[in-house]
Amino acid sequence: EKKSKPAHLVPYSWIGSKPAHRDPYSWIGSKTRKEGEQDLKATCDNALKQIGEKGYTAELKARNIAANNIFVYGIAFEGKKVLIRGGSYASIDWENLANKKA
Repeated sequence: EKKSKPAHLVPYSWIGSKPAHRDPYSWIGSKTRKEGEQDLKATCDNALKQIGEKGYTAELKARNIAANNIFVYGIAFEGKKVLIRGGSYASIDWENLANKKA
């Protein structure tokens, strides 16, 4: 069984500049669709769910980065098919994702 690559923090500010609290950040989680997952949408949801459960954005929140400046994306792969879902941290229905089966 292949394991997913870890998610990555991608600041949009210029390299070498000091990030401001208003600078947008993205957290990207990628997964390959597993046999038990219904479709690529479910795989994306599982990638987003992992971002929430693992607390990958906690450091940004601790630095007082606003939730609407943190963008999270789940990227799902199945062969040559790719689906990307996500948006601002504030816009994701985290409670609904947490209640979904993996």
